[in-house]
Amino acid sequence: MKILVLTNLYPPHSMGGYEMRCSDVAQGLRGKGHDVRVLTGTKGCRGRVTEDHVHRALGFFPGGGPWGLPFGERLGLELRDNAYLRRLLKDFRPDVIHVWQGLNIAPSIVAAVRHAGVPVLFDISDYWIWLYNRGPIPLDAWVELWGRDAQRLCLRWAKRLARKALSSRITLAHEPFTPESCYFTSRALRDAYQAKGYAVERAPVIYCGIDVEAFRRKGGRKERKIARLLYAGRMCADKGVHTAIEAVRILRRDGMRDLTLDLCGPETDPGYVDDLRKRAADLGPGDAVRFLKPASREEMPAIYHAHDALIFPSMWEEPFSLAILEAFAAELPVIGTPLGGSREVLADGENSLVFPAGDAAALAEAIRALIGDPGLAERLTGNARALVGRAFTREVMIDRVEHTLSGLAGA
Repeated sequence: MKILVLTNLYPPHSMGGYEMRCSDVAQGLRGKGHDVRVLTGTKGCRGRVTEDHVHRALGFFPGGGPWGLPFGERLGLELRDNAYLRRLLKDFRPDVIHVWQGLNIAPSIVAAVRHAGVPVLFDISDYWIWLYNRGPIPLDAWVELWGRDAQRLCLRWAKRLARKALSSRITLAHEPFTPESCYFTSRALRDAYQAKGYAVERAPVIYCGIDVEAFRRKGGRKERKIARLLYAGRMCADKGVHTAIEAVRILRRDGMRDLTLDLCGPETDPGYVDDLRKRAADLGPGDAVRFLKPASREEMPAIYHAHDALIFPSMWEEPFSLAILEAFAAELPVIGTPLGGSREVLADGENSLVFPAGDAAALAEAIRALIGDPGLAERLTGNARALVGRAFTREVMIDRVEHTLSGLAGA
C-alpha cells in the first residue's frame, strides 16, 4: 500500500504520546513493505524540510490553528500549504490517507484530504475532532469573512468572485464533519463521541501498544521496597499531580519520612507548576518531592527502573495512557484513577490499585497497602506484565492498523 500520513507533529517534535505512536505505526508499516509518506508541521524547523519519507511542510500554530492571522498572511498560508498537499498527492498517489491529528495546522488541509478522492482513515486518540468542528471561539476574521455574505451589493459580488477564484485551490468555509472511517484508542473515547452525536458505534477500538522489551527490567529486581514514587506525564491541573503530593504529605506526617515523589514531565501549565512547587516546599527541607527534567522516550525505561511505584492521579476522562503500559512493562506497581480509557486497563487488586480522583487520603492508603504487603506488589506486577505482553504490544497495534488500512484501501 501507498499510505499518506497527515499529522500536526512528528517526532522528534511532540507534545504528547500520539506523535510517538504515529511514528511507531509509520515505521512499522514501512518495515512491512508499505510505502509511507508523512506530511506534518514545521514546528522545530526553519522553513520546510524533507527528511527521507517525512515532509515537514505545514504551518504549525500552538493555539490550535492559524486564528487571528492578518488576512493576507492567512491567505498566503492556506494557498502554500494546500499547493504542497496537492503536489504530494499528485506525485505520490496514495492508496489511503491516514489522518492522526488535525489541530494546530490550517483547517482547510483536513478538508482537502477529505475531498481528495482517496479513502481516509482517522486515528482518534483524543477530542481533537470536537474542537475542530467547533472552530475558533470567538470566530476569527477569516471564518467570519467566508461564513457570511456582505451587506453591500458591490462587496457581495466581490466576495462571490473571490470565492469562485479560490475555491478550487482551498476550502474557504469551515467544514465540521463526522469521520466515515476511523478507529478509537479506547471504548471510553468512542462512547464519548457517541454521546456527542457522532455515528461511530461500529468503529473499531485499536489500543495503544508499546515496545515491551524496551521497558523490561534486565536482571530482575533485587528487593521489593516501596519508597521512591514516580509521576510521569504533563504537569497540568487535569493530571491531578497535587493529589500525589498531598498523599506524600499524609504519609510522611504519619512517620514514613523516607518516602519520596519524583515528578517527570513537561511543565505545560506554569501557574499550576508554581502551586506544585509551593506544596512541595511546605513538606519541609529535603527531597520529599523532586522536579525532574522532562525525559526522552529513550530515557524513560531507566527512570521507571529507578523507582518503586507509579502514581497516575489523573482527574479527567483520559482517552488512554501510555505511562500505565510502560510502567506495567517495567514491572512497576501502578496506583491510578480508573477514568476514561484507564478503566479498561486498570483492574483493582489484580494488576494495579485504584483510588477516586482527587482523594489524597485514599491514595495514601493504597500506597500504605503496597508498603505493608511486599507480596501484593509482586502479584500486581506479574499480572500487569502478562497483560501488556499479551494485548498491548507495538506489534499488535501495528497489525490491527495495517488490517484496517488494507480493508479501506481494498488492498
